[in-house]
Amino acid sequence: MPEIIAPPTTNSDPLNQQKLGFYGKFGSGGNIEVSYVQSVMNFDFLDKISLIEEIKGSDRWDVRDLFQRNVDDDRVSNGLIPFFKNPDAIKFFAPLALVLLPIENDEVVSNLQVLEEGDKDNYDTYRLNDNYEFNVHKTEPSYSFVKWNDRKVKIVAVDGQHRLSALKRLKNDPTAPEILSHMNIPILVLGFSKTPSSTGSVPKLLDVVRKTFVYINSKTQKINEARRILLDDEDITCVCTQEVVQIAHTNDQKRNINDVDIGTLPLVMIDWRGEEVKGRAIPGAGSIFNVKEINDWIKEYILGDPEFENERRTQIIPRLLLEDLMPPINANDIDGLNHETSEKIREQFGMDLLPAMLHILENLGPYKDYIKAIRDLQKKSEEEASDEGRHAFKWICFGKSSLTLNRDAVEKQYDHMCIQLSNLKSEIPRLLTMDIGQRAIWSSFNLLKDIKDHYEKETSSWHDFAKWYVPILNEVIKDSWFNDINEINQGLRLHLTHVVYSPSSSIVNYRPDDVSKGFGPLVMMLILEKYDNYDLKFNAWEEVRDSLGNTVRKGFKKLIKAEMDAEFSGNMNEHRDELTKRVEAAMVKWESKINKLLQL
Repeated sequence: MPEIIAPPTTNSDPLNQQKLGFYGKFGSGGNIEVSYVQSVMNFDFLDKISLIEEIKGSDRWDVRDLFQRNVDDDRVSNGLIPFFKNPDAIKFFAPLALVLLPIENDEVVSNLQVLEEGDKDNYDTYRLNDNYEFNVHKTEPSYSFVKWNDRKVKIVAVDGQHRLSALKRLKNDPTAPEILSHMNIPILVLGFSKTPSSTGSVPKLLDVVRKTFVYINSKTQKINEARRILLDDEDITCVCTQEVVQIAHTNDQKRNINDVDIGTLPLVMIDWRGEEVKGRAIPGAGSIFNVKEINDWIKEYILGDPEFENERRTQIIPRLLLEDLMPPINANDIDGLNHETSEKIREQFGMDLLPAMLHILENLGPYKDYIKAIRDLQKKSEEEASDEGRHAFKWICFGKSSLTLNRDAVEKQYDHMCIQLSNLKSEIPRLLTMDIGQRAIWSSFNLLKDIKDHYEKETSSWHDFAKWYVPILNEVIKDSWFNDINEINQGLRLHLTHVVYSPSSSIVNYRPDDVSKGFGPLVMMLILEKYDNYDLKFNAWEEVRDSLGNTVRKGFKKLIKAEMDAEFSGNMNEHRDELTKRVEAAMVKWESKINKLLQL
């Protein structure tokens, strides 16, 4: 251990505050040097830190200097404080970035200066007047420290203001867990100075601080939505999404085609990495749905949204049989899972709902054919190109690896397989590769399961229901209901207009809630039209007739209004009455056609 000589304490030393830590310096740029000490603080140190909004006169700063000035109280009160108080939440975060900000006459000292170099025993010193001083151990930078004058320097959070605000509130909160007061909170204390050899203009201190804030908050890459879902083990729908992806991931991690279960959902079909270039999604080769879409299926149709207590009680708990557990998982537990409850959710989801979802994804006719084609392509590539073909397929599944040998040959195989996958995917009916068609499957699955159970006065398992549902849905798919509009006959086109397509053939009503009132109910009724039970079909139609009719009515109203705006010459009331009349006439015709289609 190096010899550490503590600085002498004298009443005349104006630098009355101190932090020990590891000293470092970033390379200079723009005539600016950044010195820092990486350290930790306890709860008592919180009182020494200022928020930018607490700096006297900050309300008069130029607009460009008002970076993160005001703290979002809702984010602190309803997000961070409950997180810190939650005894089951693992608490850690990146260091708070704190800046030494010299103040004079209630104003930030604008002009940056060169730090004065010195030598004290085993330390090199870098001092800014009577403001602050970095003391750098000559042989062990981890034994360094920074001192400052709290009458002339504000230590200000440039990043982490919301975390800091939450911690400050908790410090004075008698209901805060005692363990919080013993935390060692990571911090980074920064000092900006002018380089000794600087030439040309030097920016103002606040300009430098602002640029630092912008870089920390916008230049560094944030995790994408797919990765966030796959990492979140506190949200129940994210946990269940992870289980779906994990099945495919585990299977395709196996070394070659002879080891994999060829009927299992291939990872190729899922855009699970969520890669982006300049904010634009770059779907994986061969993928037909992504992680967020799977999460939406589970949240909107399969389980329910945990943000709503009613859905936690009436959907999530009964569908996962959470009340049967000992101890049971209740609605409050679901609001934010801990490690123990998330593992139980994985087990419960894996018992019935996960097998049901996989059965649909693996046995829907076009998907099943696509899975076989993927495995045939994988097998052919391995047989013809050996290791290069195997590595190319792994690239498609898991992303390109910089460690791959014979990279050029693998790249060639990879490009070839991407083209082949694109060709194979084009053979799937178009709506089954789009969110509206996929959502219609899960919407109709959810609707019909509840209606059929209620009609039969018996609750079937989701997996058993999936086995009943898939063969009939495959018949509907064969009737071309999911084909591109240019590939279907006029009769199908008329029934899909205002439900899936606009009169100009663009996709409409694709949002999850819209699908629940449009294409989802229609698919359900098409399934029941093929199932030999008129009473069940009639009961189901009674459930969805209004919602599906309102969707169609909205489309007719938009179309007829546009036509009338071009040719109708009456006043506003006459226009409204005529519009209503024409829409109702159109709806009468539609109801006649849909009743004939469904044989009602």
